[in-house]
Amino acid sequence: TGIHVCSIVLAHGAIIVLCSDGVTGAQNEQRKQFGKQTIERIIKRCSQQFAGQIIQILQSELHIFTAQEYM
Repeated sequence: TGIHVCSIVLAHGAIIVLCSDGVTGAQNEQRKQFGKQTIERIIKRCSQQFAGQIIQILQSELHIFTAQEYM
C-alpha cells in the first residue's frame, strides 16, 4: 500500500525492459510461453540497435511466435 522508492546505478549501455505479463505470457500453438528468456535472448542479440529498433524487433518476434494462434 505504500510507495517504494529506490535508486539503481546502471552501467553505460545498460538496457531496461518494461513489459506487461501479456508479453511474457503470450503463447504459441503448442501453448509455450514467449517468456522472459526469449526477451533476454532477443535483447542480447540486438543490444547495439537503437531503442526503437529493439522494440520493432521484439514486436516482430512476438508476432511470429504467436502467429499460428491467430490463424
